[in-house]
Amino acid sequence: MKTARNQLAIWLLLSLLGLAYAADANALSRGHALLLERGLQLQTWAYPAVYGSFSEENFAASNLTTPVFIDGAGRGDQFLGSAPGKPWGLAGWQGQLTTGELAYEQTMVSYQYGDEQDVRLTSVLTAARDMIAYWHEHHPGVLVYLNQFGNQCSDAALRNYMAVAQPDMLMFDDYIFHGNVDGYYQMPGGSPAILYANLEKYRTLGLAGNDGTGTQPIPCGLHTQTFWSDAHTSGHIVTESELRLNTFAAWVYGFKMTSAFIYDDPDVLGSEFYSILFNGPGDTNPTVLFDAFAQMNEESRNLGPALVRLLSSDVSFVSGRYQESESDPVQAIPLPSRAHAWTPQANDYLKTIQATNLGTENLGLEGDVEVGRFTVLDESLDGAAQDQQYFMILNGLSSAYESGTATNTRQSIHLTFDFGASGIQALHRISRSTGMVETVTLTPEGGSVYSLDLELPGGTGDLFKYATGAPFVGDPTYGGPITSNGDSVYFEGETIVLSAEPGHTGYQWYHNGLILTDSGRASGTTTATLTIESATGTDSGNYECRFDNPERAGVIMRTSPHGIAVWAAAETPVAKAWMRALLAIALAFTIAIASRRLSARQ
Repeated sequence: MKTARNQLAIWLLLSLLGLAYAADANALSRGHALLLERGLQLQTWAYPAVYGSFSEENFAASNLTTPVFIDGAGRGDQFLGSAPGKPWGLAGWQGQLTTGELAYEQTMVSYQYGDEQDVRLTSVLTAARDMIAYWHEHHPGVLVYLNQFGNQCSDAALRNYMAVAQPDMLMFDDYIFHGNVDGYYQMPGGSPAILYANLEKYRTLGLAGNDGTGTQPIPCGLHTQTFWSDAHTSGHIVTESELRLNTFAAWVYGFKMTSAFIYDDPDVLGSEFYSILFNGPGDTNPTVLFDAFAQMNEESRNLGPALVRLLSSDVSFVSGRYQESESDPVQAIPLPSRAHAWTPQANDYLKTIQATNLGTENLGLEGDVEVGRFTVLDESLDGAAQDQQYFMILNGLSSAYESGTATNTRQSIHLTFDFGASGIQALHRISRSTGMVETVTLTPEGGSVYSLDLELPGGTGDLFKYATGAPFVGDPTYGGPITSNGDSVYFEGETIVLSAEPGHTGYQWYHNGLILTDSGRASGTTTATLTIESATGTDSGNYECRFDNPERAGVIMRTSPHGIAVWAAAETPVAKAWMRALLAIALAFTIAIASRRLSARQ
């Protein structure tokens, strides 16, 4: 009997070591790890050194996260205030930080080496490899990448660039909003097919990762169109619906960064690019589009904590319709290259999607609807929950006419769900207005079928998950999992040490919903680490820690419940290990059943 117990204990130990090895082998890529720390990026190329000023008030009002200063345009560290300053980035060819910039390295987010260089050339590829390696060695906290235009390089050329240069992220630009023009930039039904095709191209490459195996995906970013130019946009100024679609399309494809090109007007450099955000040179006279831009960025930032923790698993289309003119036949909007039509999936509860145009743009015909599906970037990010399904519904209707506002391109999107025997009856959504998780009540249609009528402004998406009882990643009230000095099973007389996420204020530990205080065997009840000496059976139960959210005043974060079982001491160390393993499995099974019952009641 002892031999059997010893063999079981050894088998369990080897299994745990194998799991630990697998987890390490699939650790997050450098790019994703940096963005988890820095957050979803809404960057912009800014030229303050050209004008000698930078309005902190207007930049804060824009709701952008990060100005990117341009090598060759005077850089911009003198506008960051006292070191270490605020988040910033750099783009250009010089490749090394100045003495002044080194003081701000701590808050530097990204470096784009060059712009639109042809990585098919050996000399370019070698220079990219060496530059990225230099930054990885000397500035390890900075996201480093190149940028290409959308169809500049083939998939094979980009895969080779990734394998050789090892970028932290893929980045591209695609300035496809040219107004109502024929030919290459024509967009039936306001659908930017060229942009969608390249978003899918880079999404697929990013998911494969630099080694092409898919075990370490790298993030993707997109330069968005916030300029106009006679030469480069046929003189067209993007409308509000196009502006939103340009950004939310990046989110539905799982991108982690947008960079608005451009912020202020660098035409004094002879570039022939004009900002849509400010009148005249500099950044002191906002245009009418500035407020719409700021509102879109605020909504994106509210989605950011969730989006940066998710990984795209699929993007599909419900095609809209269009007419060339009222006298022409109605046609389906063609699917973009590389795209596929949405169809109900056996492993998803969403069963039908039907859009209705609520205005007169696109001659009153419905536009596209895009469906982005996501998994959690790393399962540790939502505690004990596993395999949670997230999805974004995007209203793909936009209009190039001056009347193409977000309001005038609204669509009502009717969704039906069949939850079968899951017990699910609702959705959770991150509010674009507040960033808080809200419960979305569904309309019962009989049995396990429910429906939702979702109204979305043009070019805008909402992010959902099914209400399974598991936390929504990025929820500002979710404090992550509790870690312990052992597993969930302890024996009488042992010391229990539980730890919550460090670096917060206002800590308070709870046991079975009751406040714990320092007394007798318990200490650290108002710190990140709770210690209970000489454990007894009365210490069994669920533990939770609550603390302040540093980014949202008045919001309290709560950890996932952590179950503890304290048992009578075992006779021998091997027996203890054997009992601990079996009891941990039983406890995990009990918690899983309780979680399922909880979700069934929601």
